Amino acid sequence: MQKTDRSEIVKLSADLFRAKGFRATTMADIARATGLLKGSVYHHFPSKDAILIEVLDTSLNTFEASVFSLAYKGGRPKSG
Repeated sequence: MQKTDRSEIVKLSADLFRAKGFRATTMADIARATGLLKGSVYHHFPSKDAILIEVLDTSLNTFEASVFSLAYKGGRPKSG
């Protein structure tokens, strides 16, 4: 069994949620995709909802970084 960290669980869970939908994805699916036992997934996250929150938070942070990178490209915008 490989060593899988939280970020890998989040990434693979996001892929599953996109492919199967949140409701149709089970913790067993997530465990299988990550190569972990279900209990090990629960060690990192108390529930599938907690994984979804982390997926959404990660997606929002990535989106914000992209937007701000574009907005401030070449320096900060001038006010006024």
